[in-house]
Amino acid sequence: MGYRKALEFLVKDYAIFLNPEDEDKIKNASLSSCINNYIDNIKIRHLSLASTWLGNDETHYIKKYQDYTIDDIITFIDATVSFIDSDLAAIKAEKLISSRQNK
Repeated sequence: MGYRKALEFLVKDYAIFLNPEDEDKIKNASLSSCINNYIDNIKIRHLSLASTWLGNDETHYIKKYQDYTIDDIITFIDATVSFIDSDLAAIKAEKLISSRQNK
């Protein structure tokens, strides 16, 4: 459950960074809704949705996704973090390039 909660904070903080005008909507949205409505990068979307489903599955007595374990959640969340880190670095690089081109 802790991994699932950490994922929610990560994804919502990222969505708010990308869409600051929708901060209140993002904070109040379900995680799946936030992912579907605010995460455009398909790899981040797939990884975070899969992590959400597996994280939710861990809270139930009978699991829907028998072939997946906590290790898969960790792997998916690690990959989500990597893609978000890469996207944030790319945004920073784009700002540098843009500022230099505007001089």
